[in-house]
Amino acid sequence: MTELSTRFTCDVCFKAYRWRPELAGRRVKCACGRVMTAPSAPPAEEEELYDLVPDDEPKRAMKVTAIEHPVVPIKEAPFVPGAAVAYARNEAAIGESRVEQYFPDRVKDLYIPLALIGAGTIIDVAMYLFAGRASSRASIVGPGAALAGALAAVGISMLVQAGIMLATVFCVAKVRGISFGPVPTAIIKLCGISIGPGAIGSVVGLVLGFLPLIGGLLGWIAGFILYFACIGALFELD
Repeated sequence: MTELSTRFTCDVCFKAYRWRPELAGRRVKCACGRVMTAPSAPPAEEEELYDLVPDDEPKRAMKVTAIEHPVVPIKEAPFVPGAAVAYARNEAAIGESRVEQYFPDRVKDLYIPLALIGAGTIIDVAMYLFAGRASSRASIVGPGAALAGALAAVGISMLVQAGIMLATVFCVAKVRGISFGPVPTAIIKLCGISIGPGAIGSVVGLVLGFLPLIGGLLGWIAGFILYFACIGALFELD
């Protein structure tokens, strides 16, 4: 039983009953069936918790005190491996975009020209060594020196041929208004064209060397045809 104002309540169903003097100290029964003892005296009134403020009393402003927070120094951000990986990926993406810009068609713009340059270099060096041009010198200075001399001779020859071809093509392109695409791509293609077809023509001439005069002529024709075929294929010319 809980005291509340001048009423008492059932501890089970919390139904409230008004206290009367004739009920003081007697056992009473609630409507829910709970038997309880009524208070022997009137339940005490609950203490008022708040006082009313007179209307004529001036309102007082609440004083607010600012709380000063301590200044915390900013610490240097810790190293995060993922950030470095992301930065490396961004750099890789930039490099990939540059490759796509200069070599949109990897096979035609990069792989075929590099294959022509590599194949032409190998063929020219082999022709220089085994076609009798350096056989007498190799017996004197040794095969290592002969190979170095062959590489130097072939390299100089290729540089001269490629330089002449590049200068001629770029001058013609400027005069005629012909575009060969990005400069790095055009240089690689032209170097491959200046080296590969001639070397392959030399191999054809050497293979057909058993035919007097005709073998060398057929080799030159093969190189000539391959030369213009490479120009038309790599630069998409009609």
